[in-house]
Order: sequence, then C-alpha cells, then structure tokens
Amino acid sequence: VASEFGKGSCFTLYLPYSHGLVPATIVTVGDQRFALPGLLESVPVDTDQLGQQIMVGEKTYQCHRLAARLLIETRPYKGRAAQALLMEKGDEAMALIVDEVEGNEHILVDGMGPQLSQAIYLAGFGLLEDGALVPVLNLAYFLRAGNELAGAPSLSASSIPEDGLPASKTILLVDDSLTTRRYCEKLL
Repeated sequence: VASEFGKGSCFTLYLPYSHGLVPATIVTVGDQRFALPGLLESVPVDTDQLGQQIMVGEKTYQCHRLAARLLIETRPYKGRAAQALLMEKGDEAMALIVDEVEGNEHILVDGMGPQLSQAIYLAGFGLLEDGALVPVLNLAYFLRAGNELAGAPSLSASSIPEDGLPASKTILLVDDSLTTRRYCEKLL
C-alpha cells in the first residue's frame, strides 16, 4: 500500500500461483533447475560485464546473481558466457544472472504446502513437460526487494563456514501416497 496525501492510495496485490498451466522460463544455476513464471527475455553476458550493472539497449539493469541469492555453488564463468534474465518493475530494471536459460514451456504449477510456507522466495513447484519437478521462484519477491536483495533465503552468518559454502546439504523427500505408506508399515 502506498499513500500520498491529497492524491490517493495505490494498492499492489501479489497473488499466489495455484493449480494450472503457466508459461515459464526454465533456467539452470549450478546443477539445479528452476522455473521463473512468465516468458522472460534473456541476453548472453560476457563475464567481464558481470559487475553491478549491465546496459541492454538504452536501459541499465542492476545485476543480481541468482546463485549467490540462493546460496548455490556454481562453476566459475571463465571462458563461458552467463545469461541475464531481464525484468522490470516500474522505473527499476533488474537482471538475474543464471548459468543457462533452457527455454520456455508451459508447466503445471502447484503450491508448496505449509512445510515450505516460510520460503518466501518460492512460489511453488512445477511439473515440466519431461516429467521433472522444479521449484518455481517467486519473482515478486525478487522484484519487490529490488536493489536491496537482502539475503534471500536467510542463513545466519555464523552458519556459513569461512570458505563461504554451507557445511552440508540436506534433502527432504516426501511421498505421501497410499502405496508408500503401506510399504513403510510392512517394512517397519
């Protein structure tokens, strides 16, 4: 909500994604694939240009490395180009730097459920045409944060070792099908 005396109020509403087919841009960061809602324009970027800003046409875009924001280990860009996904919100323009843009496709999106509701940088999960399941990033979160993308997702500084990488990775695999429940009951 933005309000200015004598002029009025402006309400901005971000609606969550629910079941349905959504056009998405599929990207790779490190070894992880992500979906970003919408058909985003991407441009190749030389590693020399990966500073704070890049110029595309006559517009200046603030650069943010998606790998750094999501604490994902990625290969150095030596000898290869990165991709910049161009996004705009009002007067602000932002470029998310990713390793590779795989392309655009329609994905089936579903919500995350209460277990991951604290992960505000996620909008849900999507099923790709090849059957793979990918996290769908919440672009509104990144755009809303603008130039002050403060630590998405948040890890405390004390939990990151001196080499800058998380100490270990944890994977949670959940299958709530009736078949799996019966199998586990018999197994245990």
